[in-house]
Amino acid sequence: MNVAYLDNNATTLMPEAVVAEMARWANHGNPSANYASAKGVRAMMDEFRAFILRGCAARDYDVIFTSGATEANNMIVRGVIERARRRMSGAELHVVASAIEHKSILLALDDLVRAIPELRLTLVGPDAGGHIRAQDFARAVRASTVLAICMHGNNETGAVNDINAIARAVRGRGGTRVFMMADIVQTFGKIPVALRGEIDGASVSFHKLHGPPGVGCAIVRRAAFAGVGTLLSGTQEGGARGGTENAIGIGTAFAAARLVFAQMTATTAHELALKGRAIAALSARAPVTTLADYMGARTKLELQIVAVCDRGMMDPARYLPGTLMVSVVKHIGPPACNTLIRDVLERARVIVSVGSACNTSAEGHSHVLRAMNLPSVVMDGAIRVSMCGYTTADEIDRFVDGFLGEAQRQYRTAK
Repeated sequence: MNVAYLDNNATTLMPEAVVAEMARWANHGNPSANYASAKGVRAMMDEFRAFILRGCAARDYDVIFTSGATEANNMIVRGVIERARRRMSGAELHVVASAIEHKSILLALDDLVRAIPELRLTLVGPDAGGHIRAQDFARAVRASTVLAICMHGNNETGAVNDINAIARAVRGRGGTRVFMMADIVQTFGKIPVALRGEIDGASVSFHKLHGPPGVGCAIVRRAAFAGVGTLLSGTQEGGARGGTENAIGIGTAFAAARLVFAQMTATTAHELALKGRAIAALSARAPVTTLADYMGARTKLELQIVAVCDRGMMDPARYLPGTLMVSVVKHIGPPACNTLIRDVLERARVIVSVGSACNTSAEGHSHVLRAMNLPSVVMDGAIRVSMCGYTTADEIDRFVDGFLGEAQRQYRTAK
């Protein structure tokens, strides 16, 4: 039986046509050299940069290739804060960020707060549907705010934030001195993204787009990023990021990105149909409700399935089309156990996640679900399904069978 891979928010698999590109870009030499094959690599990278900028409606921006979004996030966060520290010489520095950011941002901010006495951090929590509201975010901006960070699409719940409205609200409070950053890892190539001068810096990771691991980029607005130092000193990437570029990975990522963008509209429709199929199949065999309806209910059922989202789950402007987080909520006996559900599914060769793939070895509940102030009974049973354009209806059916089978087994055991 084939593996049903439903963990595409963690990483995606590379189609054969993309894998073939690896061989194409091998043995071209150092991209910084002057011989013909090296010049061909540089031309490809420049073409890819232009493609990336068109893909997120960005003019007067630079694309800096990195080893992934973690490096891009650290490059922007650490660079902007250090630049502000040099300019403001001992004055208070303030950063506002959403509480649902990727760990690579939150951990970098934690490190900097410990290392820089004058640095202050405010985390803004999401609403009941997992979204960051522009008015809540803007209220956290101070006179000393130098950096504001809000991700576009959340990798766990799939909630899509209106980063442009948030950026405008930040500008209304803090002006142009505030650098506005957005992690667009889960949205670039999946739904429309428009930086259009409102977002100063963004991060992308191409293994989320059927490309290879180890390749990402920072997208930065030139006027806003001027004077920011580097994490890796060197002459490559215009001096913004040292180290010989990963030409094989970048060429392969370009092929994957072209394929993904060409299929974006069809993929969105396909993923929404599969999400609808999953909800319908679950609803046919168990009571299913949205998180908002569950939280507002006066009485709780002994067993029900809670979709961790609001009623806009099928709107790609509100939730990623291919992401569905569902929780087994049990009000009889001990809470449901999502790791047991995951393990049963894995034995049936269905791969899902119990949260962010970077979080699964951590103690306690997901920081995203905690930020939503969910009761532990919901967090304990939460499973994330993340699809792609290659996911099949049969794979969704296999997930539903295994998921409900273990949920009902845990329920029967508790009675």
